[in-house]
Amino acid sequence: IPENYIIRGKTRWFDARAGDILQRRVAELGRSIAATFACEVQVFYQRRYPATINNPDTAMVVRSIARALGPQFDVHDAPPSTAAEDFVFMLQKVLGRHFWLGAARTGYNPGLHSPHHDFSYELLPYGVAFWVSLVKRLWLLVDRVKVGFIAGSSQVGIL
Repeated sequence: IPENYIIRGKTRWFDARAGDILQRRVAELGRSIAATFACEVQVFYQRRYPATINNPDTAMVVRSIARALGPQFDVHDAPPSTAAEDFVFMLQKVLGRHFWLGAARTGYNPGLHSPHHDFSYELLPYGVAFWVSLVKRLWLLVDRVKVGFIAGSSQVGIL
């Protein structure tokens, strides 16, 4: 049995209250397990990224643009995800929407960060058409709000 042992992991949640419970319970469980074996425990728990929660109004804008572009833009409701941790801080300050401009193929679809991901250049005109339509729609709002984009990603913030 080693003299010291380190256990590492990640916790993710969609509700801040769940994050509070997880943080408290990880510490409680660590202390109780250590006490069972007459050991000491130190719990270091870092809360790095809250959940990315989209604004429903901006979701309707993204959906309506995609649907207006035609049947090649098949709009899906994706299940909750813990993606876009970096974008969450922008969404806490401004109205916005994280979305996927997908490129799924039939069969195997390795994720974006996979070494097996193969970008489909045939889809570029569709992505450009979507972004141009989004910019045109948001430009109509420019008198009321400032519009900000994170280039190269599927993230939009209305400042």
